[in-house]
Amino acid sequence: MVFLDHDSRLKLLPKGRLILLKIILSSSIQYRIKLQSLGVIRDADDSPKSALQSVKDVLRNNTLSCPEFPARFTSKRPRVGIFVLPSGDTSGNLETLCRRSVENNHKAVCADDYIKCLKKDTIKSEDKAFAHAYLAASDDPMARVGEGALAGVWDFEHEAFKPLVRFLKGVYE
Repeated sequence: MVFLDHDSRLKLLPKGRLILLKIILSSSIQYRIKLQSLGVIRDADDSPKSALQSVKDVLRNNTLSCPEFPARFTSKRPRVGIFVLPSGDTSGNLETLCRRSVENNHKAVCADDYIKCLKKDTIKSEDKAFAHAYLAASDDPMARVGEGALAGVWDFEHEAFKPLVRFLKGVYE
């Protein structure tokens, strides 16, 4: 979840659950008056449509306008935008983007082979399993996607991340 605080600093909130959005929106009226922009980022998981609707419901229940479509912002202050990972109209999550960003390198091929081997068992999320396998194969193994991001493991210049980057820049406009 991303939002601009009263000093126009971009804030990234870990574990972007809707409960965090509810906490922000229930903050004092003084804080809400100063709110300039609010960008909500959420995994689509199995249904991008349901994910978008759940965020809209929270926003509307807190008297905020919301965009009709993902990756767009309202014009009314505070400007509100919603981005449904990975692309607004497909199922998946942040790990889906991460996987796409490294899909053609050697470690990704090895991680894919490992996932294919595990398909004999039950894997809840293939993209999440891939991300963990890929991170385990890094020069300095780590467990979390965010740690990988900070360490430069994922290619944020890759085409897969461009819509998300555009959205994040839109929070500042």
